[in-house]
Amino acid sequence: MKAGYSFAAAIFISWVSAVVPESHASETEVACNTPDQEAQRLAAAPPPYPYSAILFCIEGHAKFEFTINPDGTTSDIQVVESEPKGVFDAAGGVIRFWPHEPACRDGEAVASKSTTKIEFRLEQVDSRRCPENLPPELLDVQVALFSLRQETEAAIRNQSSPLTPLIIDSVLDEPFATIERAHRRYLNDRMELERKSRINSLWALTRAIGPSHLAGEKGFSTAREALDAVESVRHDLHLQWRKSLTTLRQELAAASEMPGVTPEAYDILLAGELRQLEGGITPNHELMALEASVFSAHRELLDWLEVHSHEWEVVDNDYRFASEGLAQAYERQIKEIEALWRTWDREFGTRRRVFWSGF
Repeated sequence: MKAGYSFAAAIFISWVSAVVPESHASETEVACNTPDQEAQRLAAAPPPYPYSAILFCIEGHAKFEFTINPDGTTSDIQVVESEPKGVFDAAGGVIRFWPHEPACRDGEAVASKSTTKIEFRLEQVDSRRCPENLPPELLDVQVALFSLRQETEAAIRNQSSPLTPLIIDSVLDEPFATIERAHRRYLNDRMELERKSRINSLWALTRAIGPSHLAGEKGFSTAREALDAVESVRHDLHLQWRKSLTTLRQELAAASEMPGVTPEAYDILLAGELRQLEGGITPNHELMALEASVFSAHRELLDWLEVHSHEWEVVDNDYRFASEGLAQAYERQIKEIEALWRTWDREFGTRRRVFWSGF
């Protein structure tokens, strides 16, 4: 299948800043095997195929120019060609992790330039069946939906993003305007849920059981109220996410019956999303179970602190216990909570998640 179109914005670039750390050339040079040699790539991990590109049957490539440093690392990665324009630009982030044997001149390792072209073909992934030829009249719609998805996901990953709601109106003709409006409503729901998630962050639990908070006259009662409130809101967010996906499924199913939705239009614009949703919508139970463990651990620590409230005092905004044994017991519980936080960051941290939908 050939993708013969482009659009200006590099909408997927933010993926790199979310999941790929910065890499800098080292000043350490490596020994040369021969006095004069060209740089050689030692390994090339492939970048992930963007989910939204699979969803909307988008193929293409991106060509990059980069520097191979004297220590074999890479830097100065630049996009020199992409098709569709901007869609696969973020693939260049993976080049930072490609080790090289550097070029050598007169027995010394030197920096050199190199180029590479990364292809994205749907047969590379376990994707649904997509049309062999993309009808030209569908290309603008296909690109518009892809752009909306990528921009929204990038905004959600960026914790400093204001999450500005999308305008619901569409400039497309029917039936494509109806399809785009359904996506815009759904993506607005996602951003609203993310806003609520940030306000009711799990990190609020740590503040609720902090020394300065519990030292107050109603510290324990207000701490329990805070834990209950955050847990209730987080549970509601999961239910609201499920409702949002159900609404999207209903709107897309209704759009599929509209005049003008040809079999090709259905395959490209609707089939992927509806297939994801046809089996029913269930919350991410793994995430919810981990959240429940986090709440339980904080409640257990809160109960323990209350039982031993006559054996500790707050000094310099920290607990001072009456015995070493109590101090050690407190530290054990804190370490258990910290282990849960590390699991949360690894499995569901903002950099790796778009939302808690699981897809």
